[in-house]
Amino acid sequence: MNHVMSNGTGRRRRIEEEERDRERKRVEKVRRREERRQDREERRRLQKLEAKRRDDEQKMQQRIAVEERKILIAQRKLETIRLLSELFARIKVSLHSVITSVHT
Repeated sequence: MNHVMSNGTGRRRRIEEEERDRERKRVEKVRRREERRQDREERRRLQKLEAKRRDDEQKMQQRIAVEERKILIAQRKLETIRLLSELFARIKVSLHSVITSVHT
């Protein structure tokens, strides 16, 4: 009779051990699934950050290009004003010479 009881106890221990193994595997599976989910979320977060950084960089480059164009236009206008001033000064000198030569 004692032999039967120890046989039942051994079976119960084996069953309990199998249940613990199944539970451990289930917990490990849940942990891995959660870890993969967190990894995916982190990758998505980093991709969004990188996309935003690229977008911000592109916008900044566009602003710089617009400002450079404005500067170029302003420089051309200043050069035009300088050239016109020089032209009018020469015309004034030329007219002055003509008027002086007519009166003499």
